[in-house]
Amino acid sequence: LELTRRRAHAVGGGFRFDLMSFAPFKAAVKSRATQVTIQMSLLVLFLLVVAAGFYGNQIQTKNIAPTLTWNIWWIGLIFLILFFGKAWCYACPWDGLTSWLRRLSFRGGEEETFNLGWKWPKALRNIYPATILFVGLTWLELGYNVTMSPRATATLGLMMLGLVFLPGLLFEKKSFCRYG
Repeated sequence: LELTRRRAHAVGGGFRFDLMSFAPFKAAVKSRATQVTIQMSLLVLFLLVVAAGFYGNQIQTKNIAPTLTWNIWWIGLIFLILFFGKAWCYACPWDGLTSWLRRLSFRGGEEETFNLGWKWPKALRNIYPATILFVGLTWLELGYNVTMSPRATATLGLMMLGLVFLPGLLFEKKSFCRYG
């Protein structure tokens, strides 16, 4: 699809609509308040799913955690990235949480006070960490039926949060997103 779209755009221009040309939309997107509101909303949703996974009914069909995580979230994320590119980076609650802690503030542009700022190891600046983590996730999914267990889904969600959160406090900004 991407190659077809690129060829069509290069040849005939194709239909394109630049949302950023609409001034109110552009102002809303550039507003730090909009980003924080979206990130906080998604963080609250994430915490509710984790709470449902740990404290809700442990029958998979009667708990929102596995269904929302594995059926709606993962499929939705694929289409979000396919059609909107880095829009997820704008809304990511995990990066938002890490950024807020690094600055000890919700406002943008302030000096980061809580970060070691280490460089990501050069030996890990490749596709291998992401591949290993993806294979590990698939192994957990297929080998241990994580998708069928609300508690395991919630535990895995917190582990994923840790995988973004800890490197975010140790290494330079968005290191895990770039390399992990």
